[in-house]
Amino acid sequence: MKTMKRFFYITVSSLLLGAGLTAQNQFNLSQYMLYHAFVNPAAIGNYEQLNGAVYHRSQWVGFNGAPTSQGFNMNLPFKSARHTIGLAYLHDQIGANNNNEISLGYAYKARLTAKTSLLFGLMATANIMRTSYTTLALNDAVDPSFNNNATAVLPNFKYGMYLQNERYYVGIAVPNLMENKIASGKGAVAFNADNLHYYLQAGYLFRLDEKSDLGLSTLVKQVSGSPLQADLNLQYVYNKKFGIGASYRTSKDLVALINFRITPMFKLAYSYDYTLSALRKYNSGSHEIMLIFNMVNDKKVIGAQVPSF
Repeated sequence: MKTMKRFFYITVSSLLLGAGLTAQNQFNLSQYMLYHAFVNPAAIGNYEQLNGAVYHRSQWVGFNGAPTSQGFNMNLPFKSARHTIGLAYLHDQIGANNNNEISLGYAYKARLTAKTSLLFGLMATANIMRTSYTTLALNDAVDPSFNNNATAVLPNFKYGMYLQNERYYVGIAVPNLMENKIASGKGAVAFNADNLHYYLQAGYLFRLDEKSDLGLSTLVKQVSGSPLQADLNLQYVYNKKFGIGASYRTSKDLVALINFRITPMFKLAYSYDYTLSALRKYNSGSHEIMLIFNMVNDKKVIGAQVPSF
């Protein structure tokens, strides 16, 4: 109870310090529950050995200019896994906009009990933004406003807190503390208290029997001036090797999830999104594939106790 109260006070304090914050559009990912470091920088401290993940996502396949994204994350714990350093790369292409993020992160793990830890994480990011105006289809082909492309390298930061147990987790993150944008062909960076996102994630693992688990999780995204978006995820896991599940997103998306631990070190995952909105008439769904790895020590998977549901 004391652990939960402590985390509650810290979380509420952070929310009050940044009330009403929002930021530029974030990367969309359906399988974040399998590797939490993609949405919360504090979660890079989850594991006790070298670990990481890579993914590719094609959204709204068949829709001209639809988003595609790729991501890579690698983290190295040291000093009894209390400290972790991490490297992340994210690429996002939407129409004429091409964004690349390179981040260096640090997380500190405070062990509250033998099975419960509270983590704090911070990432420094170089955001490489490019807008290719010349690729756009224009009514006026000689419009001087669209004769050139624009590129900018801008700094940013990510912050997160994460309470983790072998049966549950709760986390909060601000994925971008600064606002990055290209305006009038030039890059601009500023702190805007009306333009930050908040991510709130939580999950619980139910033990069904010796070989079967059921994971229930959610991710809530809050942005000032935009509707609250929430995901509800349910996943059945057999023998800690095979997982199958489904998600519902309040943006009117259904997601099918499947994953398999192909070796003690590697887990392969795939998801398919089907939209229930009017966009379903113009695309054949979204596909996402992810490969997760973590090192093995004495024939035992290190970090297997970390929730991934």
